[in-house]
Amino acid sequence: MAVVCAAALGLLACSSAVSGGSTEGTGGTKSTSATTSTGAAGSGGATGTGGSAMGTGGSAAGDTWGNYAEGFFKKYCVECHSPTVNPTYDFTQYAIVKKNAPTIRCGVAATHQSGCASVPMPTQFPISDAAGTNPKPSDAERARIVAWIEAGTPE
Repeated sequence: MAVVCAAALGLLACSSAVSGGSTEGTGGTKSTSATTSTGAAGSGGATGTGGSAMGTGGSAAGDTWGNYAEGFFKKYCVECHSPTVNPTYDFTQYAIVKKNAPTIRCGVAATHQSGCASVPMPTQFPISDAAGTNPKPSDAERARIVAWIEAGTPE
């Protein structure tokens, strides 16, 4: 299954598109591309002191590799994309994720994204393991990683 993942990432590309606008509230802002909230924070769904509109680690607008994305990839992607299973597409490495971000964006998003072809399909990534028991991100987590990619994959 890892070979299929690698082949899909190696052969497909889609352009990145940034959604416009932001929603402001007390304490900060969040990207409109990540409108579903899983955490509690300041009024209006925006970042407040010590909290975030999208859960722990920061708001969608302030996410970085270190405070959110690295953990996302470790939790959901390393089963197929690790140094031992697939070193070419080792998603524990920021540079490799950044290089593949346009394709990741298309396949991890909960809905079809502008600039994406029909393959990879939305929610295709992460691909299920043989038993179908590996963890899958929520739509809010998917929106947050898409927002991080659209923000330019800040480190």
